[in-house]
Amino acid sequence: MDINENSYDGLEDEIKGLRAEARSRLEKEYKFKKFRQRLVSILFTGSLLLCVITLINLDPFRKEMQPIILGVPLVIGVGFFILKYLQNGFGSINSGSKKSNSEIYLQLYNLRYEFLNFKKKAGILDDGRDLDSIVGNVIEETFTQAYIQDKIEKTFSDIAQKNAKLSSLISEFDKATYRINEELSRLRRSANLNLVIGTLSTAIAIISLTYEVFLNEVKYSDTVSLLSHYIPRISLVVFIEIFAFFFLKLYRANLQEIKYFNNEKTNIDFKLISLKTALYQEDQAMITLCLTELIKTERNFVLRKDESTVELEKMKAGQNSNQMLANLFEKLLLKK
Repeated sequence: MDINENSYDGLEDEIKGLRAEARSRLEKEYKFKKFRQRLVSILFTGSLLLCVITLINLDPFRKEMQPIILGVPLVIGVGFFILKYLQNGFGSINSGSKKSNSEIYLQLYNLRYEFLNFKKKAGILDDGRDLDSIVGNVIEETFTQAYIQDKIEKTFSDIAQKNAKLSSLISEFDKATYRINEELSRLRRSANLNLVIGTLSTAIAIISLTYEVFLNEVKYSDTVSLLSHYIPRISLVVFIEIFAFFFLKLYRANLQEIKYFNNEKTNIDFKLISLKTALYQEDQAMITLCLTELIKTERNFVLRKDESTVELEKMKAGQNSNQMLANLFEKLLLKK
């Protein structure tokens, strides 16, 4: 069967164009995503500034509330950039993901190239040929007895079967690893969010308390007026601090969960390495030992009497510390 060289060169030029198109498309998508993030940041900052200017121009807020009105948007803006840094940094959004997507696009276009090349070899691209005869010749030339025998030996040989079983087994471990990685990503995002909310709440409370103590001059003749001025404000600061403590405690719990899942991932990796080594060496005793350890895996622990874990001991220590602080605070109130 004759092959048209011009047709082949045309396919080569086409695949080069497709690859260039894929790279160009990825670059455009990445630039658009960066532009969208910058646009959201600018609109968010502009909206905050507009609200601040509007509030400052109102007469009731001119004197007393200007520092708070200026401080809160500043803290929120700083928190926004901190959260962005904690999530993916100030660099590229995800260079690994971008590279992975680029490879997927190129693989798709390579598959398209191979398909077009196959069509060319089958004669589909050449309208002047008899398609049926070309297909028949291709089948006769390709599917010879030696070719079929070689395919059968490769497909059903012992090595191929062992490799297939091993790949199937490893894929199950990969699923568990993927699931743990997804959970770790979710926990990191949640931890970063809790940290930013707790930090911002604390900063707002500090700014409010500093303004009330050092910048806001209060002149009252009697104690009742003085207390009526300070007690609501101090109560608000205390409430904000409790709110911040709640989120910082969640952040601490997230760190513990991240540590736990990292340990689980390490256990899976070491078990997989041991099992792979035993399978490649065909050590039946080691394979039996690995399978026994895998069967013993249990995550719904039932503790016996007088047994404990590190997490339970940490929880008890935290509860004891909170109880001691509560008792100390109660004693201070009783003395007053």
